[in-house]
Amino acid sequence: MKINCSIIALGVFQAISWSADAFNVQVSKATSPIVLKSSNSDSTSPAESGSATEAIPATSMYPINPTYETVQGGGTVRTYQMPPWATNAQMAFKTNGRPLKATAQLWIGPIRTTHTMTINCMDGVQTPYMSTITFKKLAPVIRIFTSDSLELPVEASVWVPPPERSETIAATIEEIWEGATADEKKIIQGADVSGGHGAVRTWEIPANVKSVQLVAWSKDTSKKSLKAKIEVLQGPNNKMQDIDLQCGGSTQPFHAVLQTPGSGWVIRVYNKKFVEDGLFELVVKPLEFIGVESAKLKTIIAVDNKPPVNEPVVIRPPVNEPVVIRPPVNQPPVVRPPVNQPAAFSTMAAQKQWWQ
Repeated sequence: MKINCSIIALGVFQAISWSADAFNVQVSKATSPIVLKSSNSDSTSPAESGSATEAIPATSMYPINPTYETVQGGGTVRTYQMPPWATNAQMAFKTNGRPLKATAQLWIGPIRTTHTMTINCMDGVQTPYMSTITFKKLAPVIRIFTSDSLELPVEASVWVPPPERSETIAATIEEIWEGATADEKKIIQGADVSGGHGAVRTWEIPANVKSVQLVAWSKDTSKKSLKAKIEVLQGPNNKMQDIDLQCGGSTQPFHAVLQTPGSGWVIRVYNKKFVEDGLFELVVKPLEFIGVESAKLKTIIAVDNKPPVNEPVVIRPPVNEPVVIRPPVNQPPVVRPPVNQPAAFSTMAAQKQWWQ
C-alpha cells in the first residue's frame, strides 16, 4: 500500500513539473535575421553581441538568397506582425517573368497607415525589387496584397534584421545620405494648391551600372512625410518600373534597390505633395557595376531651366573664311504670254451679249 502511494505521489510531482515547463518562454539566442511568414510573430529579441554601429557596404545590406512566399493574384492579402523590438524591416518582390504588381503597407493600429508603396513593373525577373523601411518600436504590421488580376501572382519575402544588424543598416543609410554628391542628391519641391505634381528630377544612368540605390528623406528639409512617384524609364518615355511611395520622411528614411540592366535607363521622380509641406530630398547612387567602377550619374533638371550664375561669357571670334562669290547664271528670261480670259460680268444680259 505504501509502495502504491509513493508511485502515485511521484507521478503527480512529475506531471506538475511537466506542466510548469510548458509555460516557460524559450528566449531565442540566434543572431541571424528572422524571416517572417504570413500572420506569424516572434516576440523575443535576439541576443546582442558587441557593438555593430559601423556601416557596411551597401551591396551587403540585403540577404543573398531570401526565402520567398507566393502570394496569389486577385487581391490576395498577407500580413506580417513585427516583433516589439524591431526598428526596420526589409522586403523583396519578384515574379516568374510576368508583370510585378503589388502594394505594401505599414500599419500601426487598426486605422493608421504610415507607409504605402505600390509597385508596378513590366518584368519581375529582369527587374526585381528590394526595399528597407524604418519605423518605431510599436510592433506594426506589414500588409501586402496583389492586384485584382488573377494571372499576376507575386513572390514576396519579408525579414526583420536583429537589433545589431538594424543599427548597421541604419549607419549604412546614413553614410549613403551624407556621402552623396550634389549631382546624386537633389531637393524636390511640392506642387501648388491647384493640384498636380510638383518639381520633377531625372537621373540618367550610365550603361555600365547594373543597379542603383535610392534614398528618400526629409530630415534636412521639412521633417514631414513625403509622397512621390518614381518612374524608371528605358528609352523615350517608356516606363519599365513605376513606384508610388508615401512614408514618414523625418523618422522613416526609405531605401530601395532598382535594377537597371543594359543602357538607356533614366530615373524620373515627381513630388506629389503640396508646396507647403512636401519638400524632401532624394539620393540616387550606383550600387553594382559592369566592369570598371567609373560611372557618374548625369543629373538633368527638368523644371528649373535657369541660366548658370556667375559664369564668364565666352565670345568666339568670327572664323576667317574666304567669301565665295558665285557669278549669276546666264539663263534667258521666261516670258509667259498673258492668258486671254473674259472679264467677269455681273449680269446675265452682259454675258449673253458677249457670247453672241
